[in-house]
Amino acid sequence: MKWITIIIPILLLTCNSSLFNKEATETTDLVAKAIYIATYDINKKDYLYLIHFKIINHSTRECRFVALSCATSFSIITDPGFVSICPNNCSDNRPTFITLDKGQELTIPLLLKINQHDQTLDKDQVRFGMVLFPTQLFNIDSFSESLVNMKKNKLNVIWSQPLTLSTAGGTLFDIK
Repeated sequence: MKWITIIIPILLLTCNSSLFNKEATETTDLVAKAIYIATYDINKKDYLYLIHFKIINHSTRECRFVALSCATSFSIITDPGFVSICPNNCSDNRPTFITLDKGQELTIPLLLKINQHDQTLDKDQVRFGMVLFPTQLFNIDSFSESLVNMKKNKLNVIWSQPLTLSTAGGTLFDIK
């Protein structure tokens, strides 16, 4: 009987929203995009890549999820795992409810670090995914632990198409 009281709410939460999939490259409602901007060779040991990661809401309703206010990139997963995301330091990092209205997009600039010896440069395809932490599951006391668990198990992740990171090139300026 105890299991029924645990399983039914979990099933209701997971079936409640069509916006969240366990591991989806693209849904009809949300699209994840990774846009390569530029490569920087600063210390002859690592390459730094500037990427814009976007979540675009194509649905007819709002999409809500929880992320960290400054370290939003902590919700991002890379595949393969040798790609490191450089953290954004700030003094007031806390869980924040993010709402994307229909037609809106969220852009997260990512600075990636890849050791020059860890990859076959110009050939690797990298996927980026973001954990869309459901607002219904939010609990301030367990948020960090739950987010780490979702990242580890790739739960509620929306994935971008694979992106080739080049050691040369990128879009170094934009005229609009």
